[in-house]
Amino acid sequence: MDALINEIVARTGMSREQAALAARIAVDFIKARVSADAGVEIDGVFIGQVVSRRIGEAAGEMEGTFSE
Repeated sequence: MDALINEIVARTGMSREQAALAARIAVDFIKARVSADAGVEIDGVFIGQVVSRRIGEAAGEMEGTFSE
């Protein structure tokens, strides 16, 4: 979702908060018009990006925690 938000910000000059809302509205709009299976795939793309980013952030925060 971050990539879409960043693209909206870059193309429109919207604030990040406004772009996040616009992205969520656009994704919800598209999901409402496709099959349930396709909606799950769409969620997987955007949720997967968020989960991957958060795992990376957590790993960065834990770096050195378990070293001697």
